Amino acid sequence: MTAPTDQIAAIAQRSQDATTAAVRTWTESLQHYALSFSAENPLPAATEIHTVVDTWFDLAANLLTAQKALVATLIDAGTEATDTLGEQARTAAAAFTPVTAATEAPRRARATRNGPAASAPPA
Repeated sequence: MTAPTDQIAAIAQRSQDATTAAVRTWTESLQHYALSFSAENPLPAATEIHTVVDTWFDLAANLLTAQKALVATLIDAGTEATDTLGEQARTAAAAFTPVTAATEAPRRARATRNGPAASAPPA
């Protein structure tokens, strides 16, 4: 599997290419309409309108496809990172033994701060 960043870059490039192509087609359609505009032909032909509409819907479809692929890639990368982190945490946790009362070494009595503990007065 390629690195998620490579996949994200490829998806972003496809989105940019689709957007550029759609804007170029739309611009060419507008230029064609502007050049063919006259008193006898004030409105664009139905075929030209359909071409513009088809172009924009194709753009929307391409962008949605690219966004879906991007989200799927991000989810896969996040899942992979989470699994790796969880495995590392389990490995680190297995190296430690919890300290409990049964496994704790008995402590020696500590002397008081001012010397050995005073003994009880003789009775």
